[in-house]
Amino acid sequence: MRAFIFLFLLMGTAFTGHTQTTLNSKKLDPKIEAIIPHLMEYRNHIHQNPEISYHETETAKYVVNKLKKWGYEVHTKYGGGTGVVGILNKGQKPYIGIRADMDALPVDELVDSPIKSTKRGVYEGVETGISHACGHDVHTAAALATAELVANDKDFKGSIMFIFQPAEEGGKKEGLLDSGAEQMLKDGLFEDLPKPEVLFTLHVIGGAPTGFYGLNHGLQSANSAFFEVKLTGVQGHGSSPWVTKDPVSCAAQIITLTQTVVSREANLTKGAAVITYASIHGGLRENIIPSEVVMKGTIRNLDEDNHELVLKSLKKKIEGIAAVNDIQAEVRYFNPVPALYNNPVVAENTARVLKSIKPAQQVADDIAAGTGYDDASQFHNLIPACYFLVGGADPTGKIKPGGNHTPYFYISDQAVKNSFKAFAYLVYDYLNKPYLTLP
Repeated sequence: MRAFIFLFLLMGTAFTGHTQTTLNSKKLDPKIEAIIPHLMEYRNHIHQNPEISYHETETAKYVVNKLKKWGYEVHTKYGGGTGVVGILNKGQKPYIGIRADMDALPVDELVDSPIKSTKRGVYEGVETGISHACGHDVHTAAALATAELVANDKDFKGSIMFIFQPAEEGGKKEGLLDSGAEQMLKDGLFEDLPKPEVLFTLHVIGGAPTGFYGLNHGLQSANSAFFEVKLTGVQGHGSSPWVTKDPVSCAAQIITLTQTVVSREANLTKGAAVITYASIHGGLRENIIPSEVVMKGTIRNLDEDNHELVLKSLKKKIEGIAAVNDIQAEVRYFNPVPALYNNPVVAENTARVLKSIKPAQQVADDIAAGTGYDDASQFHNLIPACYFLVGGADPTGKIKPGGNHTPYFYISDQAVKNSFKAFAYLVYDYLNKPYLTLP
């Protein structure tokens, strides 16, 4: 969930509608509590052994071993070698789906925590720390605990699919698509295996309080694309810029001037738009003007028309600014991900179920769509689904909330439990009374 930021300004009013569920919480809650120690074991193990996109080899093995132990039919051919799908049939209908992403980020973890990641690796030629700075360890652990709960429960009379997805953050592996969800579909996930009739997926948020659940009934996250700009000039001595063609100066102009694509061209009354330059590389010495600068960034748009406009106009402006500076510019877009929409019926029932969880939680079912993105949208386009947020800030206040994708990102143990309980309640509620009208 690259740079997914939902602050309190985005939270709507609490859902106040009908809160009854079809499940027997007095019967289910003890079963959930019995698995909590396992849940925390799964979370701690995965947190301390993070792996970046398409390199989730050990994480995938860990998931596979657990699923096989519990009697699941396991598939590993979907997702470029590190995706895992587990299916359990304990009755023909209903057929429920849970999706969890598994990849970590090239981010040093600086939170003082007993399970702090100390793993290091190399990302695009640079040594870096690796950590679960977006909470995918929690997603995976919550899904695993739900899989264990269902497998061990003689009262579960239905079918369920768990999709453990690689590369949500955008993979960089030759021959594979950037999006792990798209790669799983390309590999034939729903051509070979039947689609669930309903799908649930969640994302933890470090800046929201533990006990918070958030969602809406339609557009939840943005259209997105990554971009790379390669500027080529003529190298020379820093004391004589007039005999060079300076790509550094050109890059500075591009970063500043292209922001008018958002502020003066995109119709912001239709939805937020963002252009972010997040990586700039060029030059080695203080007194050498380099021949090349490479910049990378991301585009986000809540409106489809704005998205197409920004893609076209940004490229045009970059090439124009470069031409004025006598610099050659190459602009490349990659990892396009569509906006994520929740199915209104599934979202309404998800809010109802989350509101029923005891002790009472803060549930907002009309949060504003955010400019983060999640390639779970690839699945949402095929299956009636709901994606919801789970707050994770330290309830004691001792650890300051850290945003997703930062070194200080933190999710409380209680939020891990809340994630599992939400998945469990949603699965059993739908099991007891499916609310979708299917053909």
